[in-house]
Amino acid sequence: MAPIAMPVTHETADEAEAFVRAFGDFWSAPTPERFRALMHPEVHLVQPLAPDAHGIDEAVAWFTATQALLPDIRITVQRWGGTPEALFIEWTAHATFGGKPVSWDAVDRFRLERGLVRERVARFDALPLVVTILTRPAGWLHALRTRLGAPRRA
Repeated sequence: MAPIAMPVTHETADEAEAFVRAFGDFWSAPTPERFRALMHPEVHLVQPLAPDAHGIDEAVAWFTATQALLPDIRITVQRWGGTPEALFIEWTAHATFGGKPVSWDAVDRFRLERGLVRERVARFDALPLVVTILTRPAGWLHALRTRLGAPRRA
């Protein structure tokens, strides 16, 4: 079956551009509430190093776990292109793990529905990030507590 081409109109271009602005704004000061506001109730997220998230509750749980592991994570949009049916955003993430900075580049492919994320597939080479995590034992206890939901000690 051949893919369905969505014609690029002024309205679709505006919707894609508005979402890219909202995406960049969200990642400059991310919170679970702001994340939820970008997601369609039936969102599907696919990303390396984590199981797929189906539906808004699983998506918010994924985001919350990511933010707990990397509380200072910020993403900068490098470039983008596409339509609401196939929107690509290339970005760079910056965070701290084990007391040292870490960054990685990725590309997300989005499918929007009424301006909200219906589907997102993230693509990046996870190996450098995994190596960074494995070689920084100072971050392991925090990561373990984050994954197990253990309370943090002051």
